[in-house]
Amino acid sequence: MEHGGISWLEFAQEILRLKELGNRIEPTTSAEFDRAAKRPTYSVLDTTLLTQRCGYEPIPWRESLKRCIDTI
Repeated sequence: MEHGGISWLEFAQEILRLKELGNRIEPTTSAEFDRAAKRPTYSVLDTTLLTQRCGYEPIPWRESLKRCIDTI
């Protein structure tokens, strides 16, 4: 089972892969964009605390994303 986090880049790339749209996303940093809101240097999608604190074990993110994409 997958644990830990993934980057927003990995998440977006997997969406493109599932939709068979190739990989047209290039890595970048928050510093390259002029945004009003500050963004954290390290930002990942991570369910570790959910599992540790609630005992809930979500299905692996790739499987969950595929199910979501398949229903859209």
